[in-house]
Amino acid sequence: MCSEVCWGLEILKVVPTGILGSIAAYIAWRQFRIGAEQRQIASAKLKLDLFEKRLAVFEATWRAASDVIRGGRAYPPAYLTNLYPHAAFLFGPEVEEYMKTLAEKMTRLGTIDQLSEKNGDVVPPELVNEHAQHRDWISHAAIEGIRSKFSPYLGFSQWR
Repeated sequence: MCSEVCWGLEILKVVPTGILGSIAAYIAWRQFRIGAEQRQIASAKLKLDLFEKRLAVFEATWRAASDVIRGGRAYPPAYLTNLYPHAAFLFGPEVEEYMKTLAEKMTRLGTIDQLSEKNGDVVPPELVNEHAQHRDWISHAAIEGIRSKFSPYLGFSQWR
């Protein structure tokens, strides 16, 4: 009779340990799942933040070129040149160089426009071709060049 009772007591000792082990395993599994979800959320947040910062640089660059084409001041605005370090960090040297080229062309166009103002709003004959080339380059940039240069960095397809 003692052996049956002893076995019964031994089984009763093991059951709580098994139950507690199962509960601990379930909690560990849930923590693993929550950790995976948190990593996924953090990754998505990082991508969204990066996208928003890149979009701001794109919009500023596009606005600067568009303003020139709409007849605004040809010199690059300070907000554009202040974004060079951001462009280098967020996009790399290729986009930064593109922005610098845009600013250089805007500066030269502004200089020619100033000379034209002093000449009765007539572009000096020796600068007509250069004026047209810079205006055409900036026009192309505003219409499609900026978008094509920035688009590889602004697509959502890689994030899905």
